[in-house]
Amino acid sequence: MMRSLQIAETERERTIELVIDESIELLLNENPTTGYFWQAASSDETVLHVQDAGYVSAAEAEIGAGGVHRYVLTAAKRGRTVVQLQLARPWESKDAAARQLRLSITVK
Repeated sequence: MMRSLQIAETERERTIELVIDESIELLLNENPTTGYFWQAASSDETVLHVQDAGYVSAAEAEIGAGGVHRYVLTAAKRGRTVVQLQLARPWESKDAAARQLRLSITVK
């Protein structure tokens, strides 16, 4: 089973409960032409693993238009983990992130 979560631009933190083998799809607004990309900063792969990740451009998008970065995270075993995502330019320091998102995840 998979749930899709659209994360609001203003959201900084969210708590999520999953069951083993359940997946969530995160859709995070991104525009690679700005140099900013979503990056996973930390995660406990024994509890939750990234099954798929990548950029998806908007349908019929014009040049320079944004899209979404899609992550599919799957619950592997019971426990708790924190996933930290940053919208940042890869060549800049982590402190220069334009946006950060912290997901507290409990797998039951």
